[in-house]
Amino acid sequence: MPFVALCLAIAAPRPSDPIVVREVLAVEKLGERTRSPVYTDALEAMLARGAWHAPEEGEAIRAAGGEERRWTKFEADADGWFSGAPFSGGWAWARLEVPEGGAWRLDAAGHADVLVDGEPHAGDVYALGITRVPLALTKGTHELLFRCGRGRLRATLEPAPAAVYLEETDRILPDVIRGEREPLWLGTIVSNAGPETVRGLRLRAVVGSRTSTADVPPLLPSSLRKCALVVELPAELPEGPDENSVEVELELLAPGGSVAHASRFALAVRAPDELHVRTFRSAIDGSVQSYAVLPPKEPIEHPALVLSLHGAGVEARGQAACYRPTDWAVIVAPTNRRAFGFDWEDWGRLDALEVLELARARFATDPRRTLLTGHSMGGHGTWQLGAHFPGLFAALAPSAGWRDFWSYSGAGTFDESDPIGPLLARAANASHTQLLEKNYAALGVYVLHGDADDNVPVSEARAMRAALGSFHPDFAYHEQPGAGHWWGNECVDWPPLMEFLEHHRQSERPLELDFTTIDPSVSSRCRWLSIEAAESWLRPAHVHARLDLTAHELALELDNVALLGLDLAAFADDLAGAPLKLRSGDAELEVDPATPLFLGRAPDGAWRVVPPREAGHKSARRAGPFKAGFRNRFLLVYGTRGTPAENAWALSKARYDHEQWRYRGNGALDVLADVDFQPAQYADRDVILYGNQDTNGAWAAVLESKAFHLRRASVRVGEKTLAGDDLALLLVHPRRESAVASVVVIGGTGLAGARTTTFLPYFVSGVGYPDWTVLGSEFLDQGLPGVRGAGYFGTDWSTELGAEAGWR
Repeated sequence: MPFVALCLAIAAPRPSDPIVVREVLAVEKLGERTRSPVYTDALEAMLARGAWHAPEEGEAIRAAGGEERRWTKFEADADGWFSGAPFSGGWAWARLEVPEGGAWRLDAAGHADVLVDGEPHAGDVYALGITRVPLALTKGTHELLFRCGRGRLRATLEPAPAAVYLEETDRILPDVIRGEREPLWLGTIVSNAGPETVRGLRLRAVVGSRTSTADVPPLLPSSLRKCALVVELPAELPEGPDENSVEVELELLAPGGSVAHASRFALAVRAPDELHVRTFRSAIDGSVQSYAVLPPKEPIEHPALVLSLHGAGVEARGQAACYRPTDWAVIVAPTNRRAFGFDWEDWGRLDALEVLELARARFATDPRRTLLTGHSMGGHGTWQLGAHFPGLFAALAPSAGWRDFWSYSGAGTFDESDPIGPLLARAANASHTQLLEKNYAALGVYVLHGDADDNVPVSEARAMRAALGSFHPDFAYHEQPGAGHWWGNECVDWPPLMEFLEHHRQSERPLELDFTTIDPSVSSRCRWLSIEAAESWLRPAHVHARLDLTAHELALELDNVALLGLDLAAFADDLAGAPLKLRSGDAELEVDPATPLFLGRAPDGAWRVVPPREAGHKSARRAGPFKAGFRNRFLLVYGTRGTPAENAWALSKARYDHEQWRYRGNGALDVLADVDFQPAQYADRDVILYGNQDTNGAWAAVLESKAFHLRRASVRVGEKTLAGDDLALLLVHPRRESAVASVVVIGGTGLAGARTTTFLPYFVSGVGYPDWTVLGSEFLDQGLPGVRGAGYFGTDWSTELGAEAGWR
């Protein structure tokens, strides 16, 4: 953007009076939506086809199942809230007269999404009050179309503080720890309520005499970005009982250095032995995240580490505050990326692992005494992380935890006789806790639940008690009589539970391991062995290994394992001087145990020592399914080589996905046009492409495969080609010339196909898509019958060598 235009944008006139939405036309839900990749919504279908029009009061509209609904007028209560049946999953429409053009901000809550004059923006479905959408609006009539959420809705269009400004909500702030002077990361939102992309902004933080700066990435029109900034602390902190905060002056600088907007806030000062919050830069997306710490009563050498996972709507600080300090452990509470976040699955699971690694290093904890616990959603997370990563923990203790989305919250299921349904179902197998429950056998398990819980029924705990009782040698179970879902801090800080954790530690050198994984790219390692690749991905892959040090023999039982890794360094002295015999069924192989090695099947079916998998094959380093392409500092690249309508869709879809990621994952992403994408500048990062080979100029730079194409009017996967301008494709594939990064394709053969992807719930936990999925525009009306094809690439990412596909 030219500098003159930037100055005009920053100096754009500001409107004055807020506009409260007091009246809407609303309609009850127009389809069925569960925690599933497949759903229906007749209004979304109209939007995809370009058939949407503003409604009239009393006008009829048919739901996806054929039932007739009518648009009905609703008025807000005195506090501005709408309520009633349509506001649980339905739609609400409002027309507003904007008296003055300029920089505005939509402050709304209770909605899943909103379209402003047809442009989609993420909502605030949990009514957290952290979503205020910057908008560049002209004088005149504007329309708001809300996809409603959980039963209530409110909305106000208010003047933005400036055309570009610092948003004062949703900051990520660390505590200042007395005695520590290392720079601190903070996260803050910068918003652009102007009509053009803004470049060249900078952030400046002033703390006492210390100043630090950071560049602000380009901001799309009517968009926001949570930016990372390091704060330098002064050499001396104020002392005294009343000196418990440090003031920060934050400035948003225009390219010439002038201050476009400023804000002040304080960082709390804590003693080293107090409960406190720390921040870090996430490897997932480069955003600033946080975790809470409750240190032991007194400093101790190599304490145990208790990783405590919070429930839905709970902050990490509040989770840690439920505990009393111990004399044996540091208690660490990660965030799940948000208070609701990802149910400790997907990116919430990755957040917990990042925090665990950071906390182990910072507090020099005893690696044999890492314990896992959590309440409610955090209880589910305890089951999940313990099942996926049994080698990390000595014991786990879920409180009021639920097993999975199918037993507790009604996730989607599919007809097994359908040619595509089972392929879709497999994409969510990592969420099926029961598929991994035998992994608990190596862990101590304490199950706690109130027998009068009206939120998570006690049947969830009883089902796990029955499952564990059939095989587990070390678990305890307690139901608290008369207790509901939350019965005070003892829900988590229950003395018998904490005592159970205190007395558990891992064996330093286990001679027997029994490990199952669903997806080696999520969870591959358990102590000294790893399942690097499966024969059939997203089905349980299992190894049972028994090491006999006296006989120099390792017995292996393998199922669905294509590549097995062994690292026996811990037994080097015991195994020195002679080869190690590997036995698997009738097969026998001698190997040198001195160095890590990999075992794979030769063409004749026998096991052999093989090199690690090449980058062009699925492995623990990189594999599908679709959502796996959103893990590695992913950036969003929208196409600009299409028609004006195609380009507008790509930009608005990239902006919408960025907003969804910010809301659900507390994240920050680079969003750029294909013409601005330089592969070398973003090496080894996942790339999300919006558009197709004809409309997105970055395609050829990152994707090279004969297995598929996506062009105007046709899509091909393998030997199957479908024609039409109303087809959508979701796909993940290795990034060209990278051994670790992936490319995700989100696009269509035409506008109707591309628009079908607009609201797909791939940032929702428990929702999975295969490596590739082809949708017809009828998908939003018909659900599963509208899924034209889906499947998994083979071991070499082709449509051969074990590839699976279903078509209709």
